[in-house]
Amino acid sequence: MKIVLFNQREQLCEAWGKEFHDYGHEVTIFQGALEDVPQVDCLVCPGNSFGIMDDGLAAAIKLQFPDAQQNVREAITVDYCGEIPVGTSIIVPSNDETFPYMAYTPTMRFPRNITAETVYDCMRATLLAVRAHNVAQVENEAIADLEGDEFNGSQIESIAIPGFGTGTTGGVGAFKAARMMRLGYESIYVHEAFEYEEWDQVDAYLKALYSKP
Repeated sequence: MKIVLFNQREQLCEAWGKEFHDYGHEVTIFQGALEDVPQVDCLVCPGNSFGIMDDGLAAAIKLQFPDAQQNVREAITVDYCGEIPVGTSIIVPSNDETFPYMAYTPTMRFPRNITAETVYDCMRATLLAVRAHNVAQVENEAIADLEGDEFNGSQIESIAIPGFGTGTTGGVGAFKAARMMRLGYESIYVHEAFEYEEWDQVDAYLKALYSKP
């Protein structure tokens, strides 16, 4: 999985550079505006639990991809009865060639400051949603082949992720957010599936999560 971390703030990009230093082949950092982000398979949109895209990056995404908000709202209505919990993420089509898919990841139930731990949850939720999408695409393609139908889906092999909770509303500091995003990344792609059998193992994991950067 190729990941592009993007933001216009120099401090956040600096923090990402330090935290993701060991993952330069898989994770790149882009400092710039949304319209200049390199083409990827999936664009991540942080937001609120109700899919109202009226602030910050979400508002910019809504302007650039007019179908995005409606696709998000429909998915939230169908899959989550109108309110998607923080700590989850959904993949929807963007109806745009630049970013064929969009991952909508709520960082907050409604506009307010959030904790650094929530950033970790959002990073994990996003990457898990992409992984689930790719598994589903393999299964759907196999079913289509068996039934002789045309398969129009595709897997996500690259994704552009902004800072979670680092805006004025979320209020998480750049270095805290960068660290939590790295820990979230490592929990999926470095440590992979780990079966916790004792609380001592959990304690060691939590120390890394809650220790100061």
